[in-house]
Amino acid sequence: MECENTEFESSSWRGSQGGKPKAWRPREGRKVLSPGMDAASRGDVEGMRCAIADEGWDPITDIDLFGSNALMWAAGGGFVRACDFLVNDVGMDVNATSRKDGRVPLHWAARNGALKACAWLVDH
Repeated sequence: MECENTEFESSSWRGSQGGKPKAWRPREGRKVLSPGMDAASRGDVEGMRCAIADEGWDPITDIDLFGSNALMWAAGGGFVRACDFLVNDVGMDVNATSRKDGRVPLHWAARNGALKACAWLVDH
């Protein structure tokens, strides 16, 4: 499998002043998501497979800066196929959380109105 080697940099929005938002500004050197996590956030199953095969990405242990895992990102985006891959092929626990607030993938799917993902998560 060949995958792109892409670097992901974050940007931050520094609120508003007088009702006018300031410009986004890059935060050099700070990665937002690993390539595998980015693929999960886009529902890209092939990208996740590449990250596992080519980069040794472990979706079960990888978390973002806020403690969210790949299944949370996939569920929040409503990507049922990605959720299925992460649970049935990779072995992620549907109810596992690494966040301090105790949220699970179902919370993110419901919060974002991803009803098909909610139904899939409840069934699994």
